Amino acid sequence: AAHSGQMDLALQYLHRALSFHGSSAPLNVRAAELEYLMGRSDNATRLCRRALRLDPHYCAAHHLLGRIASYQLDLEPAAVHLRRGGECDPSLEEAWQDLAALLWAQDRVEEYVQLLEAMEPHIRDEGWVLRRRGVALLQLGDRDAAFDALRQAVEIAPEDRDALAVVPRPPLGGRLA
Repeated sequence: AAHSGQMDLALQYLHRALSFHGSSAPLNVRAAELEYLMGRSDNATRLCRRALRLDPHYCAAHHLLGRIASYQLDLEPAAVHLRRGGECDPSLEEAWQDLAALLWAQDRVEEYVQLLEAMEPHIRDEGWVLRRRGVALLQLGDRDAAFDALRQAVEIAPEDRDALAVVPRPPLGGRLA
């Protein structure tokens, strides 16, 4: 029902299911996702917190709480929940990407670079990580490392060759000053 645009009906079904199976963390988070999509952040937060009481390591609940807190500009709890979402399930790429975006938006560039390095083995699109790390390293003034990261990104995805335009090429036989 949710995919056909009938989110109210889908939410009614989920709440009915919760009345029978309220101890299901996944069911609470599924209902929270719909509540959130419908603009009901308070209900979504309540459902996610219930899911975490049932299963403190339920990654999807941490991820959604992090997103909600981020959109409400409650940035420290957002970072905590997004990090927990990624740590309890390193393959949860969206949690890592959302945390990276949050750190970048807060101009926490060094922490952003460290996160990108830590998440690289867990992200399918390694070029995504390398491009972002290259731009961040450039901002930190490390042109050589930035160029290396962007060059690697282009090796992985040749269609991203424009990524190297951000960094001047090192002189032949040398490093950038």
